[in-house]
Amino acid sequence: MRRAGQALRYLRRNQQGTTLVEVAVTLVLSGILMAAATAVLSSGIRMHGRMTAVSQAETVANLLLEKMTGELSRAGLSDAAESGDCLWMEQDQNARWLAFLDRDGRLVTLCASTSTEEEADLENPGSGQLRVRYAAMPEAGLKEENWHYDRQVYLGYQIESLTFSRDDPDRHPDVVRIDLTLKHGGSGFTCHTFRYVKM
Repeated sequence: MRRAGQALRYLRRNQQGTTLVEVAVTLVLSGILMAAATAVLSSGIRMHGRMTAVSQAETVANLLLEKMTGELSRAGLSDAAESGDCLWMEQDQNARWLAFLDRDGRLVTLCASTSTEEEADLENPGSGQLRVRYAAMPEAGLKEENWHYDRQVYLGYQIESLTFSRDDPDRHPDVVRIDLTLKHGGSGFTCHTFRYVKM
């Protein structure tokens, strides 16, 4: 017991505190380490945001291109189609569109609205959305239909431009190039892609 008391008195006498310089050096080093960790973390967060934006843009673009590819694959390959007479491409003030006859002879129009209209309904789904219009065929009992994806499908993106062209209409009248540019409404991230479709 006596030995324990002597050891305790020895520790009290030789106990030294931390100096102000040591505290200051520790704080400076901690600050440097935290700044470096913040820089790495914020860089990682930005990279994650960019990768998410690219992934979402590719998802939306692929969905829209698959829909247009599917519609174009239903185009009729009659004598009129081979001569290019069943495919029309025109530029409207607000949208580029492509019209063609499907295998049943029904007129199908693909377009994207690029106007700034706020109200969305079946006739006008709103700015930057894909529209597919099917003309009426009373003799077949088919009414006019207007089709479009819901706005949630676009994941915050909208179609900035949609164009249709034929690179070599003389040699390949049945091949259409679709160019699609998407822009995110919040971040402004833009994605451009294209696809060749054989009708």
